Amino acid sequence: MNEDYLQYIWRFQRFQNLDLRLTSGRNLVVMFQGHWNKQSGPDFLESRMRIDKEVWIGSTEIHVKSSDWRRHGHAQDPAYFNVVLHVVYEDDEPLVNHAGQQVPTLELKNLIDPEHLNEYHKFVGTVGQLPCAARLSEVPDISRQAWLHRMAVERLEDRYAKCMSLLNEHQFDWNAVWWLMLCRSVGFGINQEAFEVVARSIDWKWMDRWRHQPVRMEALLAGQSGWFNLEDPGFPQEVKQEYLHLVKLLKVKPLMEALWQRGRMKPANRPVVRMGQLIAIVSGGWLNWNKLLEIEDLATLRKAWKATVAAKLFSDGKGRTIVVGSKALDLIFTNALIPLMFTYGQYSNRADLTDRAIAWMESIAPEDNHITRLWSANGWKGENVLETQGQLHLHRSYCCQKKCLSCLIGINLLKDKA
Repeated sequence: MNEDYLQYIWRFQRFQNLDLRLTSGRNLVVMFQGHWNKQSGPDFLESRMRIDKEVWIGSTEIHVKSSDWRRHGHAQDPAYFNVVLHVVYEDDEPLVNHAGQQVPTLELKNLIDPEHLNEYHKFVGTVGQLPCAARLSEVPDISRQAWLHRMAVERLEDRYAKCMSLLNEHQFDWNAVWWLMLCRSVGFGINQEAFEVVARSIDWKWMDRWRHQPVRMEALLAGQSGWFNLEDPGFPQEVKQEYLHLVKLLKVKPLMEALWQRGRMKPANRPVVRMGQLIAIVSGGWLNWNKLLEIEDLATLRKAWKATVAAKLFSDGKGRTIVVGSKALDLIFTNALIPLMFTYGQYSNRADLTDRAIAWMESIAPEDNHITRLWSANGWKGENVLETQGQLHLHRSYCCQKKCLSCLIGINLLKDKA
């Protein structure tokens, strides 16, 4: 037994709630179970009940055992002084509050439907990555779509918190945060940490100032990446000499080349190629955050970035050049531009920008990775990035943590089975 299940049982009153008796023998009628509280403090707020002939209003706290109240240190916590009902699976010791009064207690051990409990155990006991995989086909399309959209927005809200942390770190310089997020996204997972480390060593203002000097940008990025420490004949001597000049001018130090992952990747994903595409994007003046906010249509931005990269290709050391593909751009938009735009909209109270961020996600083709393929294999194929981002969040924050009772899909499937 766990508190998650007991909170679910109380929230939806999924127990024999007729002719209830407290452990003291007094009659209990639940008039309103309370508002489920996901923050600190009691589990349910503003509960309303009748005990014998008196109406009680206050908080309800849920525990597996009565003694958990003491073990959790609630006795002297002012947040719990207003608890008027203690709901437990097992009453193993009387509960006396800070004022020395006995708190009414309801024991659920003999009131829970064993078949419903068994179905819940099947969910959380599933070995696979999706606890309800065997029953996903029972979920109506409209419920699937609504929940995935909610999950995508929840993921954006999580990213909002991370963006705000970066903004606080950089004194709310939106250009600086955009530079960090752009560089990280260019790493495409395997090298995102390395790209972020390089970005943090270079002031975005330097890159924007020198955006029309490709040799200088190449020298600074490649040098800071530690690539000149290798016996690599691919970089022209001119670029290496420029970096030596920049080291003296900017007082920078190159990073460890060991940060970079190079094995088992397609040529288009090589760090030096992605770095060249980054240089091309910067050369087009796209470090200017306000310039990006003026773009209302994502197709227009995609076309502009493709043209910019095609016009200013960067050598990968062997005279080869690679244009940036639509999938790569979509990943940059999904992981950097859209989260920061959503954050800007929330921060500045501009609903048009938060709506634009979500609309852009709906216009981008679905992602293809091992998590989205897992959902597709179980009949939940994402139609666009909004849905695949929802799948990623649902899998990571709910399925992997077996939070079935906080998931609308899990709740409804358990309801239907009961």
